[in-house]
Amino acid sequence: YANLDEVHIDLKAYSHELHVRYTGHSNQRVLAATKLLNTSELRFEVATVFIPDFIDNNEIERIAKFLASIDAKIKYKIIRYVPVDRISRRPTEEEINGAVSIAGKNLCHVISSLEVRSHPLKSMRLYTILP
Repeated sequence: YANLDEVHIDLKAYSHELHVRYTGHSNQRVLAATKLLNTSELRFEVATVFIPDFIDNNEIERIAKFLASIDAKIKYKIIRYVPVDRISRRPTEEEINGAVSIAGKNLCHVISSLEVRSHPLKSMRLYTILP
């Protein structure tokens, strides 16, 4: 991991059925990778896109509880959905702030895409390791 600064995990949904419906794939590898990363020395962040009426407050709470069961200090970012495929509408700032508040009941470090970027803008290599 010599050239690896930080890992970003995109956890679409905690619910297996919802994750399969959204991605076409199981979330088991992503959940296992999150647990494994927590045992390593690597810095990592988990992110979820908030999609009204799909990946909503109930799912955000499930994800936050899962992450807290591993370590309440895991960094978690809630990203505001941008409508490109007509799944849903763009969430309001109030909805995003509400989701951050819900996740914050279980986790110590919750931010949203409404806030300043959590990492500096710089040249970086991105790798997709899980489908």
